[in-house]
Amino acid sequence: MFQRRCDMKLLCETRVVERPTQTVQSARASKATLVLGYKHSEGGDKELELVHFTPSNKAGMKYKLAGNIETIRTRFVNEGKATISLQVPAYDILIQSDVLTLKSFLQTLRIGLEGGDINLQETVHATPIPAKMQPIERMVISKPSEYPKEGFPETLRFLEIINNGLKTVPITICVLTNLSSLDLRQNSINTLPNALGELQLRALNLSNNEIGENCNWNWLLGSIRKSLINLDLSMNVIKNFPYYLVKLERLVSLRLNDNLMERVPFSIRRLQNLRSLQLNANRLKALPSCVEQMCLQSLDIAGNYFSDRQQITIEYPTEVPPLWVLAGRVILRNQIQYDEPGKLPTVIVDLIKELPICYCGKLIWNAKIYECSGLAYLRAISFLVSNASREYLTDNVICGRRCFGISILNRS
Repeated sequence: MFQRRCDMKLLCETRVVERPTQTVQSARASKATLVLGYKHSEGGDKELELVHFTPSNKAGMKYKLAGNIETIRTRFVNEGKATISLQVPAYDILIQSDVLTLKSFLQTLRIGLEGGDINLQETVHATPIPAKMQPIERMVISKPSEYPKEGFPETLRFLEIINNGLKTVPITICVLTNLSSLDLRQNSINTLPNALGELQLRALNLSNNEIGENCNWNWLLGSIRKSLINLDLSMNVIKNFPYYLVKLERLVSLRLNDNLMERVPFSIRRLQNLRSLQLNANRLKALPSCVEQMCLQSLDIAGNYFSDRQQITIEYPTEVPPLWVLAGRVILRNQIQYDEPGKLPTVIVDLIKELPICYCGKLIWNAKIYECSGLAYLRAISFLVSNASREYLTDNVICGRRCFGISILNRS
C-alpha cells in the first residue's frame, strides 16, 4: 500500500514535448500545478516523484525523478522559465512561472535529488480543491505577509494589493485570466509588463505610484484595449499624455489628475465612449479644440496653468498630403462607414480617428498647431470643475485662409 505526502507545489504554465518526435502534447501552454513529493512504501522506502496536474488531467500524471532526470535547464530562470527533461518517458516539461516561486521549487527539487530532507513545515498540501468548495473571487492584500503561499487562486475576479512597495506587476497576477478588477494603488510601480495587457480587465487602478517617462505603454495594445472601462492613473509623474491611451475605445472613465502633463493630444477625440475625464492639478495651458466634440458628461480641469489667449499668425500647409490622408478626407466628406472591421486598411481608420480636424470638418495632416489660440464653451458638459467659468482655452488647427474667419478664433 502506498501513501503520498506532498512537499512542494508550483502554480505555473507548462508545455510538454516528446523529444524523439518533437511532438508538442498541447499547442499552447496550459495552466498547471507541479507537485514535488515522496511516494512511501510499506517497507519505509521513499521515492521522489513529480505529479503534473492540468485542466485536462485532474488526476495528475506521475513521473519518477530519482535517476530519471536527463537535464534541468535554467538558463532563463530569471525570466521565470525552466525545462525539466526526463529519461522515461522522454519528455521535456517546459515551465513558466513567477521567478521567486520557480527558483524555490527548483531548489527544493535539487535538495530532494541529492537525498536531502525537505522541510515539511515549509511545504503545502496540494490535493485537488474539493468540488463543493466555494471559489475565491475577491482578495485584498494590505501587507506582504498576506500573500497566499499557494499562489493566487485562478478564480479571482477582484484583487487589491495596496501599499506593498511593488515596483512592477508580478507575473503571477498577469496569468489570472478571470480577473476583472485590479487595484494596485499606493505602491512604487514605475514600469508595466506587456503581459498586463493580456488580461480582460474592466477596471484598473494604478494611482499613487511612480509611473512616468520610463514606463512602457505597449501593454495598452493587448486584449485589455477591448475590455477596459475604468482607468485610474492619477497621482503619478506622467509628463506626456500616453499615446496608446486613445486605443482604449471602450473607456468610460479616465483619471489623469495630479500629474505633470502640459498638453492633451487631438487624438483623444477617438475616445467617443468616454464620459468622465479628470485632468485637474496638471500643468495644462489649453485643451485640444476637439474636446468640445466629445460626449463628455463630467470634466475636471481645475488647478491647471490656463492663461491668456495668444496672438497668432496663420501659416498654411503647402506640402501635398499623402494618398491615405486624401482617402481619409474622401471617406469623411462622403460619410462612408469605416468602423466595420476589415472594411478599410487600419492605417486609414487610425488617421481618421486620430488626426486633428479643422472646424470645417477637414482632416488635417502636417499642420501647425496654434496653442492657446481659441476660446470655446463647455455648455454640453453637465458636471464641470474649472478655475473660473465654462470658457476655456483651446489648441487649434486651421486648414487654410477660408477657415481663418471662424468666430471662435476672432481676437478680442
